[in-house]
Amino acid sequence: MPTYIESEQSVEDGFSTEIFKFSSDGFTTSYFYTSADEEITYNSDVYTPIEIARSQPELSRERGGQLLEITVPRTNAVAMLWQKFVPPRTVWLTVYRYHRSESGTPEVVVFWQGKVRGVVWSNNQANIQCMPIDTAFSRNGLRVTYGGTCRHQLYGDKCAVPLNLFSKNITVTGISGNTIQSPDLVTVTDGITPAPDGWWTAGFVQSADTQVRFITNHVSTEIELLVAIEGLQAGDVLLAAAGCDHRASTCGQPGSGKFGNIVNYGGLGIYIPEFSPFSIKLGG
Repeated sequence: MPTYIESEQSVEDGFSTEIFKFSSDGFTTSYFYTSADEEITYNSDVYTPIEIARSQPELSRERGGQLLEITVPRTNAVAMLWQKFVPPRTVWLTVYRYHRSESGTPEVVVFWQGKVRGVVWSNNQANIQCMPIDTAFSRNGLRVTYGGTCRHQLYGDKCAVPLNLFSKNITVTGISGNTIQSPDLVTVTDGITPAPDGWWTAGFVQSADTQVRFITNHVSTEIELLVAIEGLQAGDVLLAAAGCDHRASTCGQPGSGKFGNIVNYGGLGIYIPEFSPFSIKLGG
């Protein structure tokens, strides 16, 4: 039986088949497509034949020049994720390639891997633009800066505040645009201690289908979201997490403040003087 390389280099048997897997932590299930004329099963996943095409991978030192474009119908489910807003979780693409001309079980190889950067709409088509995985991981990260507020991501590894201690399920009783009403917002996690206005501001809510939205404002029984949750209805249950303004006073000493987490505070607000020495006059 010829190997993948032998089939790939063959003049007569070099016809290849490609399958496309779009996956994300934010998906309850991945999306599986193929450019073949029939359904294909690989690793127990069924790849559906659709009108799908890709550009040729490029070798370039320029990040923008290494994009792989996947062309699909405008109504494709993956493309539609970008129709109103950017998905909160990274969407990854893996392109597999093999030769159906091989006898027995064909050798399947990973042809390309990367993440979706965005979608460009053109008439009845959508061009899904993807960055190669090595480019995605080689981007410059944030550096430590001399600033007053904490640089750590709330509930992240560096912050270390336990999410379960500052989050709770809330039942939606009303929806108006980006505003959500719930009587559960008037108390903190324990359901007893009153939650002052702003307690949930700069936190987030997460729906049952893993849509995550940033909370821009909280007053009493209402929170305002940066982007509305798609398909949300009264009676739905959301996970709400308290927010942080990244100030040292909010982080707080153990047993005080909002989080009692000053030991992990990532800012310099407790050390930066209130006045610049260059703005103070010497003498009388």
